[in-house]
Amino acid sequence: MLASHQYANALLSLPDHDWETFLQNLNTVCRSHEMQSVIRNPFVPEKTQYELVYACFPKANHEEKNFIHLLVKNKRLDIVENILSSYQEKKRVKNRQVLAVVTTAYETTCAQKEAIKRYVRRLIEKDQKLVCEYNVNQKIIGGFIVNVEGRTIDRSVTNHLSKIKLSIEGS
Repeated sequence: MLASHQYANALLSLPDHDWETFLQNLNTVCRSHEMQSVIRNPFVPEKTQYELVYACFPKANHEEKNFIHLLVKNKRLDIVENILSSYQEKKRVKNRQVLAVVTTAYETTCAQKEAIKRYVRRLIEKDQKLVCEYNVNQKIIGGFIVNVEGRTIDRSVTNHLSKIKLSIEGS
């Protein structure tokens, strides 16, 4: 099992604490250029790393401080992003949620989001809760692309144009 999954499982097993916001903030800190240079430098002592990370979380509770300590001690600050992703996925599974990543060419309106959600709900089990994440990529020109449960549904203008081009070339 990957280390990131082990850390995520450990965090999920702690009752009465939602780690998602903390992990998102820790990930932001660890991904910064300055912190990356500290994490990758073998000459920076653990104590200095603790102090730098702790300084970013002055209101951290005891469990959060212990977690930071553990990551520094085990030289795992470089996998915080993977821990966050694993935590989010495991939390969704635990809560019977399904993540749908929706890509559109432009920002979507509330009505468009509802129409896409209705479309995606037909693809998942009735007792699952749908969680949508929206991205914008103007290269798809129009329409949308949905990634849900390992499937990709491409209803983009770019995809339709590609299919037309293939059919013309094939004739």
